[in-house]
Amino acid sequence: MGKLKFKVGQKVRPSRYGIARNIYQRTRVKQTGVVVRVDAYNCPTVLWEGRKTPISYHPAFVSIDRRQP
Repeated sequence: MGKLKFKVGQKVRPSRYGIARNIYQRTRVKQTGVVVRVDAYNCPTVLWEGRKTPISYHPAFVSIDRRQP
């Protein structure tokens, strides 16, 4: 949990941990996002599809999207 190293441009999605803790709105649970920035503590800033502004998260709340397009 939270041990993934995020990179700019990487596709991500909400993690099970973040969904279980009600971090995400119901409409964003199945969305894909793109990492636009990563800080020194590996906290990704994510721009979700359909949103105009990116949001920063704790690394445990986001997981790498490995789903097939």
